Amino acid sequence: MKHLTLLTAALLAGGLITHAQDWTQWGGTQYRNMFSPAKGLPDKFEPGKLVKGTENYDPATQKNVKFTVKLGSQSYGNPTIANGRIYVGTNNDVPRDKRHLGDRSILLCLDEKTGNLNWQLVVSKLKSGKVNDWESLGLFSSAVIEGNRLYVVTTRCEILCLDVEGMANGNDGPYKDEAKYVVQDVLGPDGKQAPPIPPGPKDADIIWRYDMMDELGVFPHNASNCSILIVGDVLYVSTSNGQDWTHVNIPSPLSPSLIAVNKKTGELLGEDDAKIGSRLFHGQWSSPSTGKVNGKDLIFFGGGDGFCYALTRFPRRKATARSSRRFGNTTPIRPNTRPRTASPSSIPPPRARAKSSPRRCSTRTASTSPPARTPSTARALAISSALMPPRPVTSPRPVSFGSSRASTAASRPSRLTRRPGCCSSATFPASCIALMPRRASSTGSTT
Repeated sequence: MKHLTLLTAALLAGGLITHAQDWTQWGGTQYRNMFSPAKGLPDKFEPGKLVKGTENYDPATQKNVKFTVKLGSQSYGNPTIANGRIYVGTNNDVPRDKRHLGDRSILLCLDEKTGNLNWQLVVSKLKSGKVNDWESLGLFSSAVIEGNRLYVVTTRCEILCLDVEGMANGNDGPYKDEAKYVVQDVLGPDGKQAPPIPPGPKDADIIWRYDMMDELGVFPHNASNCSILIVGDVLYVSTSNGQDWTHVNIPSPLSPSLIAVNKKTGELLGEDDAKIGSRLFHGQWSSPSTGKVNGKDLIFFGGGDGFCYALTRFPRRKATARSSRRFGNTTPIRPNTRPRTASPSSIPPPRARAKSSPRRCSTRTASTSPPARTPSTARALAISSALMPPRPVTSPRPVSFGSSRASTAASRPSRLTRRPGCCSSATFPASCIALMPRRASSTGSTT
């Protein structure tokens, strides 16, 4: 695995960097088409041979490689490149700062010419453990860079805006708690909260922070990930809301799946109106994209219910009494100071399930075990939102379009409603949804 991460850095150096072609976000552009206009790229590279007794490659044996950089043991955050810097997510199995040891998610900022470290973002693990933040996986999100700002989703289910210069040019922006941020939920040798670690010139500079677990009540399943989409002054972000560790219950069915945030302030502007949260199969780790259809700008998002959604680009104010609660107000971004409570010890045990019950069902009811699935032909449908039936979230009646398992509202009363004040007053109406083909099993049911 370590050799694989070395190869990744080598390909990066031998490819786009050599030809000075920036790759500022996942997919290259906001359209995510993975296309680069760069020409003359090498069609292959040779990482070379390892120096005996080390994990370093011999430069004399390399071909089309500018440099190699050792990452952690697991690296899922695709690299992005902008203005002479490389940004890549990994874990902390190869620590670069002795003050930060143990399991951490890391975003590295490397120099494009040499591969040397400019600075790093250190993200501690959630107190709730693997149910929300699986160990040793590192940072998943691919950073998106615009000007002197970088945006990324952390494994703590946060949206962070960072200064691309790091702390080298001082602590900019309204957020000043970087020393406390890096030790969230970290215990010292005495079993008490670890003391703050003052940032140095090789540390990240946080401009603002938006905690989706605290502000929206979302419950990420095992991991949080989204490669953020920027359109104008708006960030479009998947919340990673999902099921709990039982793979049966959805702790936060009313929480949004896709939100819009002001890129300059971190203010919540709106959320999707597709009500995906009650129909989640597992988790949600899709990244949004955009495009123009019939002259209309749309946001495309793969929901955790198996649908691909097309949403209007601009938020629409809700005509309700609380319409001024969030939309249009200037809401200060506050640091997270209260501990997480979504741990297995604090959540009631799952309900017993009949052994004969299928693993997934096509409707969600208020029964204690999932109903049998009905045969269905694998096909793709495009459904206009004008023709879609209403889809209640808490009603015991079946919800159409498929879901994973049955869930009873009475079994999770504390998590079926969102925390007061966390709702946005603006929504993104769904233009259309596409039901992806399902695979028919030998018994005639669908999987």
